[in-house]
Amino acid sequence: MKRVGLAMVLAGLIAAAAAPAALACWKIAVHDSQTTIAVISPGVATQNGGVLSIRGMVQTSADAATSAFVTGTSTAVINLDLDQATGGGKIWGTETKRPTAYPHGSWRCHFSGTFVNYQWTGKGSCDGIGTLRGWRYTADLAQMDPFVIATGYIFRVGRW
Repeated sequence: MKRVGLAMVLAGLIAAAAAPAALACWKIAVHDSQTTIAVISPGVATQNGGVLSIRGMVQTSADAATSAFVTGTSTAVINLDLDQATGGGKIWGTETKRPTAYPHGSWRCHFSGTFVNYQWTGKGSCDGIGTLRGWRYTADLAQMDPFVIATGYIFRVGRW
């Protein structure tokens, strides 16, 4: 009986020690104002009726964020379909964010959203690479000319 009791205590101690390491998670709130610096490529624009479609527009932006994990520069590849009569449509694409404070790390992102009255809102999700590997950044996005505003969180899950 003593051996079973001791084995249960040891198993409990091992589980208790492992649980915090397995569940450790940081959550950092981030607010980012992204300003376009340059359109590197206008992409390919086509018109079908009243809908303007753009594929592969490339632009660079400056990120001024509340976290050094995000503040830096970005390059985005943007696609959109915009009904020029109603201002409705869709936008989606990819982005690479390069935070100044982490020169050996970056974010690989994708985003999508909808236009209403010629303004778009959406969601974005980024995975860290390099020194940011294991981190994830998710945000709600809103076009507020001349900015795109991102409000979200950076998460780190792992062993500590």
